[in-house]
Amino acid sequence: ENIMPQNLTNLRICLIAASAFVVSGLAATGCGSILDVKTVQLRLQGAVTSPDGSALAGARVSLERSAFVFQGSVAEDITDANGRYSIEYSAACEDKSDLNIAPGNALMLVVYHANFETVSSINVGATLRCTGSVQTVDFRVRPPFVPPAAGHPNSEKESTD
Repeated sequence: ENIMPQNLTNLRICLIAASAFVVSGLAATGCGSILDVKTVQLRLQGAVTSPDGSALAGARVSLERSAFVFQGSVAEDITDANGRYSIEYSAACEDKSDLNIAPGNALMLVVYHANFETVSSINVGATLRCTGSVQTVDFRVRPPFVPPAAGHPNSEKESTD
């Protein structure tokens, strides 16, 4: 016989689900009322510029799921001739929470371009929020890292063994 009150049983189920990083399943277990989880249509927009400030066309802006490691893109857009992008994504999240650090449902924007370093919303200090309001995140990419040439004072010393 289970003598645990129903609300404590639900809390235990919610905590188990949260610890297993199953945020999208929380609403199905009835945890939405405890954690205020809801489905929100995220609307992200912005501009990507090159190091000199000019618009960067053809950059891939990707909304990516991460939990300590990248787990792949959930939505993306390619910047237009003006460097502009726009992404919409339906996310299950706690109202107004910081999506950069949401357990099991962490999301970040990442900009990819073959001629520049990859940069993310975390790198530029942007906080993505669980809200249906339009959020603007602009990026300025940097030139790719080029290791120093052999013989340069900062290059690795060659072994003389």
